[in-house]
Amino acid sequence: MIRDSMILQRYLEKHALHPSLLDPLLFSSIETIVVIPALMEDHLESCLLSLAENEDIDFSKLAVICLLNYKEHYAEERHVQKFYESQLKALTALQSTLPYTLGILGPMELKGKNAGVGMARKILMDEAIRIFCYWNKSNAIIINLDGDCLVSRHYLFKIKGYFNNANAKPAVSIGFKHRFDGLSSAEKEAGKIYEFHLNDYVRKQKKYEYEFAFHTLGSCFAVQAEAYCRQGGMNQKQAGEDFYFLHKFSMLDLLGEIDEALVYPLARVSDRVPFGTGRAVSQIVNGKVWTSYNEEAIKVFVQLSQDIDSLYEADDERYAEFLSKLNIPLQKFLENAQLDQVFNENRRNTADILSFKKRMKRYFSPFLLMKWLHFARENGFPDEEIGLFMI
Repeated sequence: MIRDSMILQRYLEKHALHPSLLDPLLFSSIETIVVIPALMEDHLESCLLSLAENEDIDFSKLAVICLLNYKEHYAEERHVQKFYESQLKALTALQSTLPYTLGILGPMELKGKNAGVGMARKILMDEAIRIFCYWNKSNAIIINLDGDCLVSRHYLFKIKGYFNNANAKPAVSIGFKHRFDGLSSAEKEAGKIYEFHLNDYVRKQKKYEYEFAFHTLGSCFAVQAEAYCRQGGMNQKQAGEDFYFLHKFSMLDLLGEIDEALVYPLARVSDRVPFGTGRAVSQIVNGKVWTSYNEEAIKVFVQLSQDIDSLYEADDERYAEFLSKLNIPLQKFLENAQLDQVFNENRRNTADILSFKKRMKRYFSPFLLMKWLHFARENGFPDEEIGLFMI
């Protein structure tokens, strides 16, 4: 084992769920791996063909690995068996026609309380790490996509170009735009509403210069192999795994952004995960009024995260006076979130204001912002209804 891949090796020894599932000898020239979890996904072939239509890319250096997965006890259902028998046959026939290397894992049953898309992504990304570790490619790229997505013809070229930039971060969020082909008018309308909600949330954060304002879609990001391992790999949440994983990077200033829409997820009805596009579209189609987060609630949170740095050398009286001027709901929330304790500990344990700012920035994390917005909607900052005129 060459020293450069020791970080990858140590990660696999500590965190991998499975032994090697693919023969790494088949991937000797590979520098980029696209991973695609596919739970009963009937759009997977279209996704694979969309990747094959990419331009200005050396396909000999690209591999795509798909995990055909199903939930515990699904194997007992005949329609599941028939679906995967048919899909495996189709993928095997397609495999030899594609310009890149295609690896197929499964069908695989995911078991336990964590069985879901987070576990599926982890299995796939860890398999990519095994391949890159074997060939000593610690800076190789893992791209995450979903089986219902199509991609731009420049998708792979743009991602490669991003990482070739001297100022590139080791992880990047990729722009998206939902597509609506073959959907009902109700699904189209619902998909547009949900897309507005996603964009509006990030737009409001950027408006007030929140440092962690990024889209965090599981089908729309890429990461270098070593960086993935350094952050402990993908978590196994059944949903929201993308939010938690990508914000590990954003909070360390290690997440970049390709804001051009290169990924086109299908805005269809789905109940496969507890939240996300499929669940949101289902709820809107069934009559739920969808809302966007209150802009004023975002504003007061972000401004506080920026203004509190001025209190580094303040005495207790000035600190108390500062907090007393905040609105009452925010005061109550911060009391429960132990701001006083964190503030005082950070002030005691930092040698200068730059170190203090860094620690306080992490306190005002995307996770805390989300908790605040859920609290705020019940305490004076109601969510804002999304009207069709806004879309």
